[in-house]
Amino acid sequence: MKPQQRDQIHGYTMLMPWLLTFAVFWLYPLLYALYLSFTRYYTLSNATEWIGLANYTEILNDRLFWRALLNTSVFTFGTVPVTTSAALLLAVILNSGGIRFVSFFRAAFFMPTVTSLVVVTTRSSSRFVSTTS
Repeated sequence: MKPQQRDQIHGYTMLMPWLLTFAVFWLYPLLYALYLSFTRYYTLSNATEWIGLANYTEILNDRLFWRALLNTSVFTFGTVPVTTSAALLLAVILNSGGIRFVSFFRAAFFMPTVTSLVVVTTRSSSRFVSTTS
């Protein structure tokens, strides 16, 4: 076997766990959801009935769908740019120099991210600790 072929096999072998995870947890659910969107699915009997584009026609004529889409768009395009701009502005101000207690402010701005992780970990770990001796 040539060294180039061996390197290719080694590369594909290293890539296989990621490809398998991608296929099982992303590609298959995506394709199955797409299939289900063209059917009427009965959950109790696990039966499907092919209805084609009827689900899409129904949702496009639903006023509640359009209202939800508008609310989601306003939230997304209103929140993401504002919070990203504010975070960038704070980072530039902190890195510009001349500000005292820079480490304190960096820790204070990062604290909500760490705090939620610590709370979840503490709550979860208390469930696994045995109370009997």
